[in-house]
Amino acid sequence: HELIRAEGSFRDAHPREAARIASVRIWRSEVEAGAVQAGFAVGPFLFTHSGFRPSMLRRLQRRTPDELAAHVNDRLTRALQTCVETAGTASCSFRDDVFSAGPDRGGRGVGGTFWTDWGVLS
Repeated sequence: HELIRAEGSFRDAHPREAARIASVRIWRSEVEAGAVQAGFAVGPFLFTHSGFRPSMLRRLQRRTPDELAAHVNDRLTRALQTCVETAGTASCSFRDDVFSAGPDRGGRGVGGTFWTDWGVLS
């Protein structure tokens, strides 16, 4: 849900404008500090929000869990650097494929690590 808020949608968030901007600022600072990561590797294991689809793995051509974690963490950090604050809200641009929703989630992209449905992976 953090991606939705960082894109500027607060339909189910706190009604105060200051809280809206603060939530994006806090999340951004936590990512930049390394406290929040999009991917984390330990040995042969990779942890993400919802996994990598086989089609995404083929597209990325990364071979190890460490490389995949570094890739999604880099993409998240870069996307958060695009955030702008205007008119009482904050919005960021999440255009990379790792942020896209697949057809099973109503999107048109390949389906990234934030939107992949478990049924696609099992």
